[in-house]
Amino acid sequence: MKLTLCIVTTALLLGGSTIFAQVPGMMTMQQASVPQGTDLGANTTVNAAGIALGNRVKLRGFVDFRYDNTDVEYVDHDKRFRTGVDLDLLIDFSPVTSEIHLNAASGSGVSLEQAFIRYSFNRDFNLSMGRQLTVMGMESDESTGLHQVSHGYAADVAIEDGIQPGPAALSSFVGLGQLSTVASAATASLQTSTLAQDVTTRNALNAATTARIQISAPQLPQFRRNYVDGVRANFNNARFGLTIGLHNGLWGDDNLNDSNIGIDIAAAMMIVPGLEWQMGYAYESNDNWDESVAGYNSWVNAHNSAITATNRGTGLMSMPTADHISQFNTFLTYQTGGLTLGIEYDMWDIYIVDMWNVMLMGNYQFNNLFGLTLRYSHEDFDIDAFSMDGDTDRFTISPSFSITDNFTIRLEYSHISLDSTALGGSYDADEVYAETLFNF
Repeated sequence: MKLTLCIVTTALLLGGSTIFAQVPGMMTMQQASVPQGTDLGANTTVNAAGIALGNRVKLRGFVDFRYDNTDVEYVDHDKRFRTGVDLDLLIDFSPVTSEIHLNAASGSGVSLEQAFIRYSFNRDFNLSMGRQLTVMGMESDESTGLHQVSHGYAADVAIEDGIQPGPAALSSFVGLGQLSTVASAATASLQTSTLAQDVTTRNALNAATTARIQISAPQLPQFRRNYVDGVRANFNNARFGLTIGLHNGLWGDDNLNDSNIGIDIAAAMMIVPGLEWQMGYAYESNDNWDESVAGYNSWVNAHNSAITATNRGTGLMSMPTADHISQFNTFLTYQTGGLTLGIEYDMWDIYIVDMWNVMLMGNYQFNNLFGLTLRYSHEDFDIDAFSMDGDTDRFTISPSFSITDNFTIRLEYSHISLDSTALGGSYDADEVYAETLFNF
């Protein structure tokens, strides 16, 4: 029923675009020209558009007001308004430039998204230092760079806009949230076994030790569009771009202790005007998973040692260890006139979770007022050690209206099909969004 209503609404909007196109004097957004080069690694501060606050400082930003309606089958139905503000200061004392990006959202305070210094050695090579956006991924981190309201993947929705705490909900979907039951089951089994009657075993597995076996599996991190502290070496000669970065972490760590570092490298090429290919790899040394299962594994080792000593009972399986997160990302985009196409592929190793995803996106600007986006994304999760897996399929249709050069209205309907062994089956989710976006 919801899908039918959405299709009817979209048809009405298509018709309405023709009417609006005839309104005399209406300001409209011009279709983007074909890009001649890649932005990866480039110093985009110098020639960026914005409001001049002086000879060396520009201001740009946007105000984003949204209505979200998310209905997850068997789980919850959430409706809310959201308001966000983004302000960027661009400072040019060439060859030294700097950017400061501030964000504020309803229900939270002002946060620092980016703040970095860039030194340009020449036209092609520069070094940037500070808090910067990660470079893996096809979609923009900000609403003004998107063709629709939401980001592409179900994991993005769960983490960024989920009706439950996003990382926790996603961890439950994948199966990490159920791992604590392994320890509980082991405890219950021990209490009723003949092994528990052995004095040696009771001494080895006393109450203090048993209390440590509970697992608090770390929540999965936000996968894309993170803001991280570090340094990057950048190269860009318009047709080819390259960036190599060293950071505190790419997915949540905020220090360099115990070798918890993040490294990323990405390269982009403008094959012909409008056709761009980017590929990159990111790696983070991260001990959060090992720390979360260390108590349980210690208890299992004591349990199995007691079994060996008494020659009775069955050994328990310890949790697999994992000390890193890695991502391989590649995408291809094509833009000509009013048409924009994109395809993206990721392969992930997230603690003990293997994941891959793919996304297809197409946007067409029919005229200066009306555009339409169609998008499909798929994610596949797998935990070999526990025979847990899951996948998501997400379909999106999103009409947009450029009322003036600075004011845009977007609507979106997305449908998600989720299947997870951890949740015991399949269920669906429907999302409806309405957004007004003012940029300056």
